[in-house]
Amino acid sequence: MIARRALLGAGSLVVAQSLVGRVRASDSGQFLFDGRSLAGWRYYEGGRPRELPSHIMTHAGELHVLGDPLPDDAEVPFGYLATDRSFADFHLRLDYRWGSARYAPRALAKRNSGVMYHLSPNPDPAVEQAIEFQIQEGNVGDIIAINARGLEAPQPGGTPAWPEWPAWVPRTYVEPSRNGGISRQWFRGAGDFELRNRWNRLDIIAYRDQAAHLVNGRIVAAIHGLRAPTSADQAAAAPLTSGRIALQIEAAQIAFRNIRIRPISHPMDLDSAGG
Repeated sequence: MIARRALLGAGSLVVAQSLVGRVRASDSGQFLFDGRSLAGWRYYEGGRPRELPSHIMTHAGELHVLGDPLPDDAEVPFGYLATDRSFADFHLRLDYRWGSARYAPRALAKRNSGVMYHLSPNPDPAVEQAIEFQIQEGNVGDIIAINARGLEAPQPGGTPAWPEWPAWVPRTYVEPSRNGGISRQWFRGAGDFELRNRWNRLDIIAYRDQAAHLVNGRIVAAIHGLRAPTSADQAAAAPLTSGRIALQIEAAQIAFRNIRIRPISHPMDLDSAGG
């Protein structure tokens, strides 16, 4: 059994390395942000669509969050920008870079943001479903399932298995933690590959009910068996395979650029995928 697991792990590592090479070669796709306007996006705050606040702006082809300095004691509401359209079976790529400012209630905390995908159309935080690509200092690439559940990919040799799922991977869904009526599962990434205070590239490969997260060309986390919590039996619950894409706003200066997406027909269909 040990030899069999080692063999499967080595195979997964080869697949992951091949994935990295192909993703590095990817540089096409449809722009979700044209560099000038936020057409096709909508701002949400407190579970409701709102007018776009003045601290979110576009400049020189970039989307700046908290781009203009605010008073040191300013408290910035949390919110997110979401696409009007939903997407399934895609390769999403974007670049981000931190600014220097942090504001209450996270003025002393790590800089934090995120990209959500498979976001449900209901903006009520208590029932809204999404999978988050965590963007937080030291935790970039972690997977957070929000009001949803998934099964974490094994990490043979320290590299998440993708897209093959060995037979010995656990198939039992772990009970999520709950806070403020919202359930979360947090799957930690395998390594910290963020470049501090420089542009970073992230990739999300979402295919059917599984997904992989890459940071600067390194695969750091993967998940499968994504389910929307519509049933007490999670294995029988509806697969979570599509939804809107959103950029989180959480009291830290951050800029985004080159937000592109491309549909894929296979989890390794990435030779010209959408970075």
